[in-house]
Amino acid sequence: MSLNGKVALVTGAAQGMGRAIAMRLASEGASVVATDINGRLVEQTSIDIRELGHEAIAVEADIGDIDDINRVVDEALNAFGRIDILVNNAGVTRHAGIMDLTPEDWGQNPTASRQGLVSSSAFSESPGR
Repeated sequence: MSLNGKVALVTGAAQGMGRAIAMRLASEGASVVATDINGRLVEQTSIDIRELGHEAIAVEADIGDIDDINRVVDEALNAFGRIDILVNNAGVTRHAGIMDLTPEDWGQNPTASRQGLVSSSAFSESPGR
């Protein structure tokens, strides 16, 4: 599959599946906008993509925050002029025993994931984006 000339925005791109997706899209020729709440790790993803000879930028952002999503889309458009591919991979997890989770912990993952999915999709589909 060739993605030459395409621009991909990948949320949750600092590690795990998101990083693997970002790296694969780049290896297929896409320019990548890698975003994650972990700025240090998402920057490393971007560096690794560029070291392989592909274009990439990193944007530290919380996909549960509408202002952050808007900023990510704006930075993607400023860097590459458009977004062709949107990968909504980001989510929130808590590493704790089930008895240690609070009601807020139970509610955070679905809320952040839903907000991020809907908001980033909507912003990327807005006119001029």
